Amino acid sequence: MKSFSFFLSTVISIVFFAYSSSLASKSESIIFDFEAPIPLSNPDCNNLNCKVEIAPRLYANEVRTSSRVYQILTDASRDKGSLAMIPIATFNPTLDYLASSDLVNKYIKSIKVEFKGNSLKNGGLRDTRYAELFLQYSFDNGKTFEKESKIANFNNENSPIQNYSFEKIIEEAAEDQIIVRLIAKRSIDSSGTCARVVMNDLNFSIQYEESLSADDYFKEDVSFYTYFIIGKNDVLYLNKEFSGEIINNYGKRVLFFDKTKEIDISALTSGVFYLRLSNGLNKKLIYNK
Repeated sequence: MKSFSFFLSTVISIVFFAYSSSLASKSESIIFDFEAPIPLSNPDCNNLNCKVEIAPRLYANEVRTSSRVYQILTDASRDKGSLAMIPIATFNPTLDYLASSDLVNKYIKSIKVEFKGNSLKNGGLRDTRYAELFLQYSFDNGKTFEKESKIANFNNENSPIQNYSFEKIIEEAAEDQIIVRLIAKRSIDSSGTCARVVMNDLNFSIQYEESLSADDYFKEDVSFYTYFIIGKNDVLYLNKEFSGEIINNYGKRVLFFDKTKEIDISALTSGVFYLRLSNGLNKKLIYNK
């Protein structure tokens, strides 16, 4: 009886809440048409190698009149202004879009970029001097960027304008300022000058979910799982094997698990967490350690 009493004193059942449908997604979207003249320099910087805000919350790493990053105000193939980027061996033109600060701590579903684009010939042979355009993003205000994802190649020719669209699935919370980056690079096979990458009607769209701390999304249900604390070995027991993740109240993943019925949560501190399962269920956990 002594051992049984000790077991009971160290086992605590924790109530949690459950909801079986997904949260509603929202979107932040902005379009840059490059019709208005863009500034050629940063008034707060004394040299050419400075980021320039060429449109609200859109920055280029170096702006010139006919090289690096530059604007084309008259173009026979377009009825509006456009932006051109010319990568070389020692310089990769970049555009950084700073998303709204309202997206900090939101759960980001995807980032999408769309534009009307083409290439302009820049000397040399067509096949060996093409440019490449990549997407990157940062969720920590530019301290680190995720691995590049290629959007498209641009051959060294005067190509017709076409619509480009690329979506990157994220499924991650943004801890800080979101920066979406476009990078133009000379292909690894090219030498000398390479194609100009030209675009207008540049659209950045970020799909996200509202804060997971909204209690309106959940209702009480204690019949599906049981949450036990046994001494120092805190374990969440499921009724069958699942894969999924546990995220904190800000949408940041704190634990990942794969095909298991027992989840070790001893590393968690007290607080509110959310269990997301591979079958689409979301569970809110109130953990008092």
